[in-house]
Amino acid sequence: MSVSSYQANLRTAVRGFYNGTLSQGQFTDAMESSIRRGLTRAWIEGAKVCGVKQDELSEEELDALQSAIESEFGYIGDFAAGIEESEKLAALYSRLSMWVNRYTDIQNRAKVMACADKKLTWIYGDTVRHCKDCSGYNSKVYRGSSWESAGAMPQSSRLSCKGFRCRCRLEVTDKSLNRGKPKPPTG
Repeated sequence: MSVSSYQANLRTAVRGFYNGTLSQGQFTDAMESSIRRGLTRAWIEGAKVCGVKQDELSEEELDALQSAIESEFGYIGDFAAGIEESEKLAALYSRLSMWVNRYTDIQNRAKVMACADKKLTWIYGDTVRHCKDCSGYNSKVYRGSSWESAGAMPQSSRLSCKGFRCRCRLEVTDKSLNRGKPKPPTG
Protein backbone atom coordinates (compact mmCIF):
# COMPACT_ATOMS: atom_id res chain seq x y z
CA MET A 1 0.00 0.00 0.00
CA SER A 2 1.21 3.49 -0.77
CA VAL A 3 -0.15 6.93 -0.02
CA SER A 4 -2.07 6.85 -3.33
CA SER A 5 -3.79 3.56 -2.50
CA TYR A 6 -4.48 4.84 1.04
CA GLN A 7 -6.13 7.90 -0.49
CA ALA A 8 -8.12 5.73 -2.93
CA ASN A 9 -9.43 3.53 -0.09
CA LEU A 10 -10.51 6.53 1.96
CA ARG A 11 -12.13 8.20 -1.07
CA THR A 12 -14.08 5.02 -1.81
CA ALA A 13 -15.49 5.01 1.72
CA VAL A 14 -16.41 8.70 1.52
CA ARG A 15 -18.02 8.32 -1.90
CA GLY A 16 -19.95 5.24 -0.76
CA PHE A 17 -21.39 7.00 2.29
CA TYR A 18 -22.03 10.20 0.33
CA ASN A 19 -24.04 8.43 -2.39
CA GLY A 20 -25.84 6.11 0.04
CA THR A 21 -24.31 2.76 -0.93
CA LEU A 22 -22.75 2.52 2.55
CA SER A 23 -24.56 3.01 5.85
CA GLN A 24 -22.86 5.05 8.56
CA GLY A 25 -21.78 1.82 10.27
CA GLN A 26 -20.33 0.45 7.03
CA PHE A 27 -18.59 3.79 6.42
CA THR A 28 -17.07 3.69 9.90
CA ASP A 29 -15.90 0.11 9.38
CA ALA A 30 -14.40 0.96 5.97
CA MET A 31 -12.59 4.01 7.36
CA GLU A 32 -11.25 2.12 10.36
CA SER A 33 -10.04 -0.73 8.19
CA SER A 34 -8.38 1.64 5.71
CA ILE A 35 -6.77 3.67 8.47
CA ARG A 36 -5.46 0.62 10.31
CA ARG A 37 -4.01 -0.96 7.15
CA GLY A 38 -2.75 2.29 5.65
CA LEU A 39 -1.08 3.77 8.71
CA THR A 40 0.46 0.41 9.63
CA ARG A 41 1.94 0.25 6.11
CA ALA A 42 3.18 3.85 6.44
CA TRP A 43 4.88 3.02 9.76
CA ILE A 44 6.54 -0.06 8.29
CA GLU A 45 7.77 1.97 5.30
CA GLY A 46 9.17 4.69 7.58
CA ALA A 47 10.95 2.23 9.87
CA LYS A 48 12.33 0.31 6.88
CA VAL A 49 14.25 3.42 5.79
CA CYS A 50 16.23 2.99 9.01
CA GLY A 51 16.75 -0.73 8.53
CA VAL A 52 14.05 -1.80 11.00
CA LYS A 53 11.80 -4.62 9.78
CA GLN A 54 8.16 -5.09 10.75
CA ASP A 55 8.92 -7.97 13.12
CA GLU A 56 11.64 -5.87 14.78
CA LEU A 57 9.40 -2.98 15.86
CA SER A 58 9.73 -2.22 19.56
CA GLU A 59 6.83 -2.12 22.00
CA GLU A 60 7.26 1.65 22.13
CA GLU A 61 6.98 1.90 18.35
CA LEU A 62 3.92 -0.38 18.25
CA ASP A 63 2.29 1.66 21.02
CA ALA A 64 2.97 4.92 19.15
CA LEU A 65 1.46 3.45 15.99
CA GLN A 66 -1.62 2.22 17.84
CA SER A 67 -2.04 5.62 19.49
CA ALA A 68 -1.87 7.36 16.09
CA ILE A 69 -4.44 4.95 14.62
CA GLU A 70 -6.82 5.43 17.54
CA SER A 71 -6.45 9.20 17.27
CA GLU A 72 -7.58 9.06 13.65
CA PHE A 73 -10.53 6.86 14.63
CA GLY A 74 -11.66 9.67 16.91
CA TYR A 75 -12.38 11.93 13.92
CA ILE A 76 -14.53 9.51 11.92
CA GLY A 77 -17.83 10.44 13.60
CA ASP A 78 -17.41 14.15 12.90
CA PHE A 79 -16.37 13.39 9.35
CA ALA A 80 -19.47 11.23 8.86
CA ALA A 81 -21.63 14.12 10.11
CA GLY A 82 -19.87 16.42 7.66
CA ILE A 83 -20.58 14.03 4.81
CA GLU A 84 -24.27 13.93 5.70
CA GLU A 85 -24.41 17.74 5.66
CA SER A 86 -22.33 18.31 2.53
CA GLU A 87 -23.77 19.04 -0.86
CA LYS A 88 -20.52 18.70 -2.78
CA LEU A 89 -18.28 15.66 -2.98
CA ALA A 90 -15.32 17.83 -4.03
CA ALA A 91 -15.44 19.66 -0.68
CA LEU A 92 -15.33 16.33 1.12
CA TYR A 93 -12.33 15.22 -0.91
CA SER A 94 -10.58 18.45 0.05
CA ARG A 95 -11.24 17.67 3.72
CA LEU A 96 -10.03 14.12 3.10
CA SER A 97 -6.61 15.47 2.11
CA MET A 98 -5.91 16.11 5.81
CA TRP A 99 -6.54 12.42 6.48
CA VAL A 100 -4.28 11.39 3.61
CA ASN A 101 -1.53 13.65 4.94
CA ARG A 102 -1.38 11.48 8.06
CA TYR A 103 0.24 8.76 5.93
CA THR A 104 3.39 10.84 5.47
CA ASP A 105 3.19 12.01 9.08
CA ILE A 106 3.20 8.39 10.25
CA GLN A 107 6.15 7.55 7.99
CA ASN A 108 8.07 10.44 9.54
CA ARG A 109 7.15 9.42 13.10
CA ALA A 110 8.40 5.89 12.38
CA LYS A 111 11.64 7.23 10.91
CA VAL A 112 12.26 9.41 13.94
CA MET A 113 11.74 6.50 16.34
CA ALA A 114 13.58 3.88 14.29
CA CYS A 115 16.37 6.28 13.35
CA ALA A 116 16.77 7.79 16.82
CA ASP A 117 20.54 7.92 16.46
CA LYS A 118 20.69 8.36 12.69
CA LYS A 119 21.07 11.69 10.99
CA LEU A 120 17.90 13.00 9.36
CA THR A 121 17.57 16.06 7.15
CA TRP A 122 14.41 18.11 6.70
CA ILE A 123 13.39 18.25 3.04
CA TYR A 124 10.86 20.69 1.62
CA GLY A 125 7.69 19.19 0.18
CA ASP A 126 6.11 20.20 -3.12
CA THR A 127 3.94 22.99 -1.70
CA VAL A 128 4.29 26.47 -3.17
CA ARG A 129 4.71 28.41 0.08
CA HIS A 130 6.39 27.08 3.17
CA CYS A 131 5.66 28.17 6.71
CA LYS A 132 8.17 29.86 9.00
CA ASP A 133 8.98 26.62 10.81
CA CYS A 134 9.46 24.49 7.69
CA SER A 135 11.61 27.25 6.15
CA GLY A 136 13.79 27.32 9.27
CA TYR A 137 14.15 23.55 9.36
CA ASN A 138 14.77 22.99 5.64
CA SER A 139 18.12 21.28 4.96
CA LYS A 140 18.96 21.12 8.66
CA VAL A 141 20.49 17.86 9.87
CA TYR A 142 19.91 16.49 13.37
CA ARG A 143 19.61 13.05 14.90
CA GLY A 144 16.10 11.60 14.88
CA SER A 145 15.96 11.83 18.67
CA SER A 146 16.74 15.56 18.49
CA TRP A 147 13.95 16.22 16.01
CA GLU A 148 11.57 14.27 18.24
CA SER A 149 12.58 15.94 21.51
CA ALA A 150 12.11 19.38 19.92
CA GLY A 151 8.67 18.36 18.68
CA ALA A 152 9.76 19.29 15.17
CA MET A 153 8.05 16.87 12.81
CA PRO A 154 6.71 17.38 9.28
CA GLN A 155 2.87 17.44 9.22
CA SER A 156 2.79 18.29 12.93
CA SER A 157 -0.02 20.45 14.25
CA ARG A 158 2.70 22.23 16.26
CA LEU A 159 4.19 23.78 13.09
CA SER A 160 3.17 27.33 12.21
CA CYS A 161 1.40 25.87 9.13
CA LYS A 162 -0.42 23.44 11.48
CA GLY A 163 0.71 20.61 9.18
CA PHE A 164 -2.55 20.41 7.21
CA ARG A 165 -1.00 20.66 3.77
CA CYS A 166 2.65 20.15 4.73
CA ARG A 167 4.49 17.90 2.31
CA CYS A 168 7.90 18.13 3.99
CA ARG A 169 9.68 14.95 5.03
CA LEU A 170 12.69 13.70 6.95
CA GLU A 171 15.31 11.65 5.11
CA VAL A 172 18.32 9.71 6.32
CA THR A 173 21.49 11.52 5.27
CA ASP A 174 25.25 11.33 5.53
CA LYS A 175 25.61 15.14 5.67
CA SER A 176 27.20 16.75 8.70
CA LEU A 177 25.05 17.41 11.75
CA ASN A 178 24.05 20.97 12.54
CA ARG A 179 25.32 22.23 15.89
CA GLY A 180 22.96 22.30 18.82
CA LYS A 181 19.37 21.15 18.63
CA PRO A 182 16.42 22.18 16.49
CA LYS A 183 14.25 24.91 17.96
CA PRO A 184 10.72 23.87 18.90
CA PRO A 185 8.02 24.76 16.36
CA THR A 186 6.31 28.14 16.79
CA GLY A 187 2.77 27.08 15.83
